[in-house]
Amino acid sequence: NKLLPPLFGSNLQVRDFFDEKNVSEEKYGLIIGNPPLVSRKKEATITANRWCKARNFPMPANELAWGFVWRAFELARAPHGLTAFLLPAMGMLLNLEEGANDARKLWLSRIKLHRVINLADTSFLLFEGAKRPTALCLYTPTHGKETPDYTFEYWCPKASRFLGYARMLALTSSDKIVLSVSKVIEDPRIWPRYQWTASRDLKLLDWLGTLPKLNKKLATYKESRQKDFAKSNKPWIIGQGFKPAKPENIGKRGYKTEHLSLLNKLPYLSATGFAPYMVPNLANRRVDTDLVCRKGYMDGFYAPHVLIPQGVERRTGLLRAAYSEQDCSFEHSLQAIRFLPEDAPWMKLLTAVLNSKFAAWYLFHETGNLGADRAKVHEWELGELPFPKPDDLSSPDAAHAAMQSIIDVIDELLRNKDRVLSSETALREVAKRLDSLVYAYFGLSNEEIAVIDDTVDYVVASMQPRLRKRIPPLWEASQIEHWGAYADTLCTAVGRWLRPGFHLETTIVGVSQDLIVTRLTMHQVAPAQRFQVQINQGMAQVLSRIHAALPRQVSRNLLLIPDLRVFVDSDLYVVKPRVMRYWLRSAALNDADAIVEELYATTLNQGRRKLN
Repeated sequence: NKLLPPLFGSNLQVRDFFDEKNVSEEKYGLIIGNPPLVSRKKEATITANRWCKARNFPMPANELAWGFVWRAFELARAPHGLTAFLLPAMGMLLNLEEGANDARKLWLSRIKLHRVINLADTSFLLFEGAKRPTALCLYTPTHGKETPDYTFEYWCPKASRFLGYARMLALTSSDKIVLSVSKVIEDPRIWPRYQWTASRDLKLLDWLGTLPKLNKKLATYKESRQKDFAKSNKPWIIGQGFKPAKPENIGKRGYKTEHLSLLNKLPYLSATGFAPYMVPNLANRRVDTDLVCRKGYMDGFYAPHVLIPQGVERRTGLLRAAYSEQDCSFEHSLQAIRFLPEDAPWMKLLTAVLNSKFAAWYLFHETGNLGADRAKVHEWELGELPFPKPDDLSSPDAAHAAMQSIIDVIDELLRNKDRVLSSETALREVAKRLDSLVYAYFGLSNEEIAVIDDTVDYVVASMQPRLRKRIPPLWEASQIEHWGAYADTLCTAVGRWLRPGFHLETTIVGVSQDLIVTRLTMHQVAPAQRFQVQINQGMAQVLSRIHAALPRQVSRNLLLIPDLRVFVDSDLYVVKPRVMRYWLRSAALNDADAIVEELYATTLNQGRRKLN
């Protein structure tokens, strides 16, 4: 206060943003905001709802941030008023439900985006005590002026030890992408998909997108209650269990309850301790009370059915599903797929698929919740899972054989449901066996399997870390066995593109605590070993030449991580951080694609220069 006038009470004032009597309608060239995180109950957003309703602006899921976005339109100066909002990542970008998609389209039609920084993976390290992941959106309102299609930057920085210990937000080239606004309007799944995908993920997702989805046969309980619903087209129905009445709400005005006598007759399955694949004998377990506030999908209580918790194990990213031949009641945290007895083989196949790494990988990339917000998958999102018949696949005979093997495994588990998976070791063995059969059913290659396994084993296990927790797998320092697996995968992938008689050799020539330098050499005679470690004492000269090409720190708290490929004479030197994120087999496949693309571009340019 001695040098500058006080802000509070002058420029900085406490007011309701939606009370027009207390907020100046002056136009501003810069609007910076972080809409407060409040309850989504209507009483917490009364003025925002009233303001939006009067102007026909939507507030999907009663998300207050939408109200701030619409209100800021009226306060931004035309034509260059810049808005910078820190918004809930799930509510604004990653929510794929119809209402949110419509609101996002309207928003994008009225602005010009400059940059979106999706902070979902870093939020809990970046903001102490954060409740929800966020995204920083920088844009200019167009004030009704029609804007031709344009591109904007989409950054998805990942949590790293630099952020955890040095408060530096690390960014690699793979964390940045340029998107066209028309593309994200047309396909809103781009927002969650590009958080973690690389080239090989995208190729596999593109192919899987051509296959029939589960929702071709599966309908939600809500959908099945519509007048025009034809069960003959969608014979499988999925719905949630009952919702018990909350004792503290009983008797309150507007809180409706009823007795569901059915609960006193059926065994009760608790979501606590839910085990995958099959449900053990429930004997005479019953609910404590039959008073409910919602009955749920009662047909789903009857066998045969497949039972699925909404929640996903955050540590593994795996769904859990159990095939059951016994009637049982369950609460709304569980959901059931009811089907006809003649469809049992398909449901046994589906049980294996839902429990698989394949499903975990697919839903991680294609849904908004996983990896960004709550670790759960909604009913309608399950319907997006590819679920083709064997004849829809490239090798129908192999798919039929894999499906029969899966059915045999599930049948064996059902015959021994009270004892077969009594230990973690037994469960892992069954999971590994069924994972391999699911991969075989879809006809996946070893490279595609590596992409899926790395995502589930390393990425999902590392996402959204907190301080004072265990070191995430992606942060761990890679060792020689990882370098060897990386080199073998890289040489194989690049080798497919080489002319006959040419061979690739990979040599680790420089290792430090933070960086590794790899030399790639082309030979016309096959080397004795495709991978070796030869720490070059004269590497200092090479490192100095490479260092000259490294980018510098671009701001006080933003660090660009080197992940470079530099030609020195006829050799290609690759400079990579030592942490595991860059030494997975999937990383080698993506690096191979980039190397081949660069070599092709270099050869093409040399050819053009010769012609000129």
